[in-house]
Amino acid sequence: MVKVEKERLQTKKLRIVNLISQTGSTSLEVIRAQKPGGVLDGLVETVAVVTSNGKIGGLERAVEEGFPKNCTHEVSKKSATFDQDLINFLRIYNPDYVFQLGWLPYTPENVHNAFQFLNMHIGPGGQFMFGERRIYAHMRFCELIGESRPIPLFCHRVTSGYDKGKTIYAQWEEIYPWETAKEVAKRLYLIEHKVQIHALYLLATGQVKESNAVSIPTSYYEEELLKQAIEDSLEKYPLLKTRTPPPRIEPFNIQQNNKHNNRHLMSN
Repeated sequence: MVKVEKERLQTKKLRIVNLISQTGSTSLEVIRAQKPGGVLDGLVETVAVVTSNGKIGGLERAVEEGFPKNCTHEVSKKSATFDQDLINFLRIYNPDYVFQLGWLPYTPENVHNAFQFLNMHIGPGGQFMFGERRIYAHMRFCELIGESRPIPLFCHRVTSGYDKGKTIYAQWEEIYPWETAKEVAKRLYLIEHKVQIHALYLLATGQVKESNAVSIPTSYYEEELLKQAIEDSLEKYPLLKTRTPPPRIEPFNIQQNNKHNNRHLMSN
């Protein structure tokens, strides 16, 4: 990571609110990077941590790390006023960015229109896609196209469409033939943290060169195969019974011509 004179590039710290839904591991690493000597020291300040699920212990872990308890909050995604509750909390802190770090609820459009939202991401996205499902979907996609491709880990802006916002920073990692989805997820865990921290560093030092949304398929044919790979992943890792699964995608003829543009979208 390039060393930069912080005082010259940043007159005040970038204020962020971290949104979590699980244990908040990435949020913790972001907070740790802000401590003296850390990559984000003097550049970024997490002013609040908000969870959609207080039963998992993400807020408690942040407090154990030394984060102020009075700056941790829970907003129930089951509440009829979920969007307004979230807006009210965010207005208290007036952040420069709201960072979805393992945030599972769909953020209502009126909320992400009121603030600048960022999202951490790995591999194929979409509703109900997280954890090993993303890894397996990418591996299955590579199997369907008959070619191994690196998986993207990136930070992007949040828009009304799933994963359609501009990319702040992206990094591509190889998946090896002998690895399982669980093994890949474990290996990429720490890399994912570093990618999000580096994205914040670029934002705080004014070095971001935004690019179009990361795209894994390179043709319409591959887009259809990715849809099938995502469906296969949802079948391998079933949804909770309380969730409504997406409609089944019509099987795609994978014996069709498999010619495709082999370019990869790479981000600075």
